[in-house]
Amino acid sequence: MTTAEVRAAHPIAVSFDPPERVPRWMPVLGWLLASLHLIVLYIRMIPAQILVVVGWFCGVIAGRMPDGVVSFVAGSIATSRGW
Repeated sequence: MTTAEVRAAHPIAVSFDPPERVPRWMPVLGWLLASLHLIVLYIRMIPAQILVVVGWFCGVIAGRMPDGVVSFVAGSIATSRGW
């Protein structure tokens, strides 16, 4: 595919003008928000790991995992991966 074909297929051009100056406190705020996010994810993954074991036993005994266990574990994994 040539450049002209790509431009014809995708006619939208996007541009970004970065700020001229970034305040000194902005990177600190980013690190603070990232660390708080990781703490919340860590706290949420503890019950998810316990529910995986409980769900495994339910799967072995009853033949299926409870819907609540599946949705919580799937939500925890999706949240930790950023989906």
